[in-house]
Amino acid sequence: MMKTVAVLVASDSCFNGEREDKSGKAIVEIMKAANYKIESYDVVSDDLTAISAKLNEYVNREINLVLAARDFLHATICPKPQKP
Repeated sequence: MMKTVAVLVASDSCFNGEREDKSGKAIVEIMKAANYKIESYDVVSDDLTAISAKLNEYVNREINLVLAARDFLHATICPKPQKP
């Protein structure tokens, strides 16, 4: 059984189209090379509500692993790790 992965990028600049996401795309390629199935790749604003909503969606879809990338230079929030 192939494990499923979601990659979540929380970045205002990427979400608004001001900058291209590179870290999330790199994570996708690394996980594909390790034979993981990428169920979802999403870019959301650096907003706790948007991040939480996407994480809840992943839990409801029973995705095995969530990897996140952030725009650390401009990050305004940093949510704590979530448990399913």
